[in-house]
Amino acid sequence: MLKESNIQYLLAQHKRKITLNEYIKAYYNADILSYDNALDTVLNAAIQRTFELTRDAENNPAHPLYYSSTKRINEYGNHVEKVLCAAIEEITGNPAKNLGVGYPDVKTVINNYNIYPECKIGPNIDVVGSMRSFYTTTPAERTKRIKNIQDGIHLLFKFEHAGPGRLTGRYCVFDLNGLVYTAEGSLQQGNDLDIYKCNLVLKNKKEHTK
Repeated sequence: MLKESNIQYLLAQHKRKITLNEYIKAYYNADILSYDNALDTVLNAAIQRTFELTRDAENNPAHPLYYSSTKRINEYGNHVEKVLCAAIEEITGNPAKNLGVGYPDVKTVINNYNIYPECKIGPNIDVVGSMRSFYTTTPAERTKRIKNIQDGIHLLFKFEHAGPGRLTGRYCVFDLNGLVYTAEGSLQQGNDLDIYKCNLVLKNKKEHTK
């Protein structure tokens, strides 16, 4: 049976530009902090360790961080995030805690800052596409309690890949403080055009490493 009130509700949905700061404040009552350059050394070390672990695991099925070249590239981004978290834990000695499905899904602590790292991959980090590459959703009350987001720094790591299980050594890291993206109903989404407008805090865009 159709409900006219539901139909009118759906028709009333409209797009609106919001910031990630507003999303985090609205649902978690927390603030996104600006990037602190004092984090550069630790994060650069963690990134380099990510590449080392990836090279160690390549063509080695016995390695715990191995990713088969026959697997789907669509799932490789989640694997790279796992490798990045392992690198962060090695470098800092602090756990990179999985917060469950939905943004943010990882939390760690570096230099007394709560850090929320997001990981993305692409075949060419110089190409800025318009397809959706970042999204959030309206969290359930249980999700809010489980994630328990605190004031912290939100970063997006973009790694360039050369196929499943291989990274080229090129990357960029963006500070998501002030990220502007689009809300429509319970879904909020953005693309590389939005991400690349954020403050670029770390990068290596040199030629591919062998």
